[in-house]
Amino acid sequence: MALTERQEHSESYCNYSVQDLKPLLLLNCEIGSVTFILSLIAIVSMVLCRLFTLPTHRLILYLLVAILFNSFTIAIQFVNLKLNILEGEHATVCSVEGFLLGYSYWVLLLSLSMMTVHLSVMVLLPSYYSNIIGKLETFYVLFPWLCPLLFVWIPFINDNYGLSLPSCWIKHDHDTDCSLNEEGVIMMLSIWYIEWFIIFIINDIALVIIFITMCKRAYKGTLSKDYRKALKQTLPLLVYPIEFQIFFWIVIANRLYQVLHKGNGLTWLLYLHAVTAGSGGLIAPGFTLLYILILGKKVIKKNIKYWQCCKCCKNAKPKELIDHTDHVTQYGTTITSPTRADFLNETEIEREFD
Repeated sequence: MALTERQEHSESYCNYSVQDLKPLLLLNCEIGSVTFILSLIAIVSMVLCRLFTLPTHRLILYLLVAILFNSFTIAIQFVNLKLNILEGEHATVCSVEGFLLGYSYWVLLLSLSMMTVHLSVMVLLPSYYSNIIGKLETFYVLFPWLCPLLFVWIPFINDNYGLSLPSCWIKHDHDTDCSLNEEGVIMMLSIWYIEWFIIFIINDIALVIIFITMCKRAYKGTLSKDYRKALKQTLPLLVYPIEFQIFFWIVIANRLYQVLHKGNGLTWLLYLHAVTAGSGGLIAPGFTLLYILILGKKVIKKNIKYWQCCKCCKNAKPKELIDHTDHVTQYGTTITSPTRADFLNETEIEREFD
């Protein structure tokens, strides 16, 4: 029986019962919804606690925005149940969803990679860090969102976006006879898995070098005070790319199994894919909230007070730009210090945990 005939009777989809696939899709969307809510809470918490003054913190925010977008593209596929996409209806909607899902995953992966780039420059090239961080941050923001647009549209050629269990993505199977979609498989490899594998390997090598470098400098006592603070700042960032890779390898394993078995997949592996596809994003905002708590009440309260001060300043009368009663002694000379900017030798690392 042809696929289209089976779909009309809502019996099966390419060797899978449609009724069995609905819980799979629902599970995937529920995890995406929870991730979306947690990401939103984490973003709001970081803004309220003013954890955006340092480039390191802003990188976490950029990643959370990417997770927010990715989890939305997962959660929105809940409408597939209402639109009967599993039964073969509204193929155009599924194609658009597949494009958005693929694009959002690339944005997420590249946002993670920007963390590794930042840590590499900060740890391995400290003398250049302060001079190029301004230019790099623009790159951190724009590159993850613009670069994928160069190639994620390619599967639209010959209508290769569509239903790809457990969600809409690049189609494994042809719509007519459920045979393996070889062109779709080639696109998966050429614009996804090969690049992802290379990025993961480079990322892992960089993380190992960063960790070894930090440990060596801490062991030798080179700027030990600064690097103890640097470790507190750097190690939390290492968690994000590491935990994402653990979950993404499971997703890749399911896709590769389907390719090697001509589109057929294991039910338990499909469910594991549905759980882990959004779990990487689920853990990241949870870890961010834990990171905020680790910073301590003192740091959080001090940062929140800045918002209160800003509100008070709006109603306050204008004051002199320089408070002549504010004096500090630096290098044996008494100077006026209206702002922290006068201490040019103060680094990003020194400012985080003061």
